[in-house]
Amino acid sequence: MLIRRAAIAAVLATGLVIAGSPAALAKPLDVAAPLAGLRAYFVITAPNDTAGAKSAVATNGGTVFASYDAIGVIVAHSTSTTFAA
Repeated sequence: MLIRRAAIAAVLATGLVIAGSPAALAKPLDVAAPLAGLRAYFVITAPNDTAGAKSAVATNGGTVFASYDAIGVIVAHSTSTTFAA
């Protein structure tokens, strides 16, 4: 338990030092720019029953970014303006 507390304290202290540094705050994040019009959607289904929803995502102009079958959640991306409907 003592080791766990020490590890948590070290992680928090490191995060505060990095987050509090003006140099860290001034730098832009090093991520790729999203595609124009790309949106993310959460598709909720019954747990362990995502096959139909994955098919519907593809049929309606989207792509499955991530799938959490055990809890019935799909993260889909699409540029289609009618995808949500």
